[in-house]
Amino acid sequence: MNIGMAQSAAAMHGLEQWQQAVSHNLAAAQVAGYKPLQGSFDATLAGKMPGSTNSELLADSVDGRSPTYHQSRNFTGGEIRSTDNPNDLAITGEGFFGIEAPDGETMYTRNGEFHISPENYLVTSNGSLVLGDSGPIELDPTLGPMKVAADGTISQGLQPVGQIQLTQFENPQNLVAAGGSFKVDPDNDPGATTLAKENVQIAQGFVEEAGVKPIEEMVNLITISRAYETHQKIIQSYDQRLQQTIQTLGDTR
Repeated sequence: MNIGMAQSAAAMHGLEQWQQAVSHNLAAAQVAGYKPLQGSFDATLAGKMPGSTNSELLADSVDGRSPTYHQSRNFTGGEIRSTDNPNDLAITGEGFFGIEAPDGETMYTRNGEFHISPENYLVTSNGSLVLGDSGPIELDPTLGPMKVAADGTISQGLQPVGQIQLTQFENPQNLVAAGGSFKVDPDNDPGATTLAKENVQIAQGFVEEAGVKPIEEMVNLITISRAYETHQKIIQSYDQRLQQTIQTLGDTR
């Protein structure tokens, strides 16, 4: 395959992956605590210097190297929105809520839209148990409403009933997305540590909004569409030249 065609084919493959990431971000823009996917292409492409934008990197390729798409997740904290729902909790600093999935696996999330189960446990919207320092957080309906202090201490009336457990990760990019939350890959250690109580920052009656910026994502879709069309034309041009060459060689025989 011609080098230029190979470069354009690689670029189009990367653009398709980027488009899937952008579409996923837009679909999850209303999910509390969602951490968006972000894509980038090698900065060495076509002799470009580091700092070039994706659109510049995808514009053309002349040095024989093909663009390589890389995907990561943006773990920057989102905006905090008041809900006035005492079951909603937002992390205003570092860390993830620990939750126990129905299959018993420990997962991690920033989505603090919680509920009280019929069995009086604090749970996520899909029924996963929210974990405290002593396991799942069980409440006593006879003691009154749940109150959560900024340091994560849970109390009912004047009686403390638990402590919200937050876990931080040295390398959060090593976490594996699963069902709207994250889990640890045993073969790719993210470096988990439990936050000390004095470092916990929780706001009750608030949720963290998704980190998606819809306008930026729409701009990304336009960039992707234009770049994809450009590389389609490049491949079509090479294909036409190849056909002309074959025809010319055939006519000279």
